[in-house]
Amino acid sequence: MFPSNPFLRFIFVWAYCTILGMETYRWVTNLTISVVFGGLVTLYYARRIKILVGEDNPEDRIRIPISIGFVESLFFTIGVAFHLSGVMVAWMCAKMAACWGEEKHTSFFLDEGKRVPMKKIMLFFFIIVLTTTTSNVANARSPSPTDCELKEVKSYLRPGASSQPTMVTVGLRLIDVTAIEDTSQSITADFMVTQDWTDPSLAEYKGCQLSLDEVWSPQIDVLNSGRLFKNLDDFVEVFEAGRVRLTQRYRGSLVFIYDAHRFPFDTQNIVVSLLSEKNDQNKVKIIINESVTGRNPAAFNIPDWSITDVSAQVVTQHFEIGNSSHSLFKFSIPAKRLSGYYAWKVIVPLMLIVFMSWTVFWINPSQVGTQISMSSTSMLTLIAFQFAMANILPRLSYFTVMDRFMFGATVLVFLALIESVTTNYLVTKNKEARALQLDRYCCWIFPVVFFAFVGIVFYH
Repeated sequence: MFPSNPFLRFIFVWAYCTILGMETYRWVTNLTISVVFGGLVTLYYARRIKILVGEDNPEDRIRIPISIGFVESLFFTIGVAFHLSGVMVAWMCAKMAACWGEEKHTSFFLDEGKRVPMKKIMLFFFIIVLTTTTSNVANARSPSPTDCELKEVKSYLRPGASSQPTMVTVGLRLIDVTAIEDTSQSITADFMVTQDWTDPSLAEYKGCQLSLDEVWSPQIDVLNSGRLFKNLDDFVEVFEAGRVRLTQRYRGSLVFIYDAHRFPFDTQNIVVSLLSEKNDQNKVKIIINESVTGRNPAAFNIPDWSITDVSAQVVTQHFEIGNSSHSLFKFSIPAKRLSGYYAWKVIVPLMLIVFMSWTVFWINPSQVGTQISMSSTSMLTLIAFQFAMANILPRLSYFTVMDRFMFGATVLVFLALIESVTTNYLVTKNKEARALQLDRYCCWIFPVVFFAFVGIVFYH
C-alpha cells in the first residue's frame, strides 16, 4: 500500500493529511512549516531508531529511546507554543513512514519476548493527534488574536464620506425597573443599548472583538443625569462588510422631568435620552433599531407603578452654546402610578377625620368643653397627618391633587371648629335656639360642600 522508500512513504502520508486539512489555509501553513523545520529532524532520528535499536546492544535499546524522547518533547513543546497544529500531525507522519512495515522494531518493551510493533504504536498516536487537531480545523473560521491586531486603522477618522453623516442605528431594550423615586425625581432601571455602524476599514476583521479605544465610535452616551454603572467591557464586534456593533448594559438611577400635578393619580412620561455631544447631526445621524428597541415582556419589579408600552423617536436637539444641532434618541417610558395605596392609607383616613369634626353639630351647644375638645382633636390629627405626608413628595411650588384635597379638608375642619365656638357664644348670649338652628344648617351644608369639593378635586 505504501512506497518502499521511507522518505516517499513520509511524503505520501503528509500529502494525505494535507488534503484533509485543505479546509483552511492554517492547516496547510502549519503542515508546511512542520515539514521544513521538523521533517528532516524527524526522519533523521527515525532512521537512527531504525538502525540502532535493531542492533542487539541492550544499552542502546535504553539510551537511544531516552534521547529521542527528549527531542520529541522539545519539538512538541515548540510546536504547541506557537500554535502549530500541523507540527504534531507531521511528526506522526514521519514516525509512521520511517517505521512502517518494520515489525521487529519497537519503542515499548513489555514482558520478555513480547514487543509491540512500531507501526501500531504510531498509528494509535496518529489517530489521537489527528482527532485533537481536527477540533482546531472546526474552529479555524474564528480569527486568532493575531488576526485581530489592527493594522493601519486610524481611530480618529470617521468612516464614510466627509460630506455625509455616518448612519448609526441605536436600540434600547428596557430590561427591568426597580424603583421610581418621587423625592429624588429619579428612576432606577436596568437597560441595554446597542449601536451599529459601518466602517469599511474594518471589513477584514470580521469576527473580531476590538477595544473601543482602537476604532472610531460615534460616542453616543446617556444624556440624563444620575449614577449609571456599566456591566460590560467597552468592546466592539465586527461583522460582515465592516458592520460594527457596540453593546453596553447600564444599571443605576436616572433623573427625569417630574410632573406631580395629578399626584397620586399621575402618569409620568420618563424619557431616557441618548446623544453624541462631540458629533453633530452633520457627522452622526441616529436611526432607531426597531428589532432591539422595546421592553422586557416580563413584569417589572416595581409594585406601585404600571409601565405600559414604551416608544422611541429621534429628534433634532439644538444647543445654543456652540450653535450646533445634534441627533437625539428619546426613549419614552410611560409609568402610571397605582393609587390604591394612597386611596386607602391617606384619602380614606383624611375623610374620616373630616367626618369626625362634624360630630360637633350633633352635640348640644351648651356642652362647650365637649365641642371644643372634638374640634381641636380633629384639627390636630389633621395637622399631624400633613407632617407625615410631607416626606412623600419633593418640595414643589405648586399644588398637587393630594395637596388640594388636604387643604380643603383642613379648611372644613377649621370651619367646624369656628362653628362650635360660634354656637357656644350664642348660648352664652341666651340665644340657644339660634345656635341649634345653626347646627341643623351645618349638618347639611358641610357634607354637601365637602363631597362637591372632592368631586371637583379628584375628577376635574
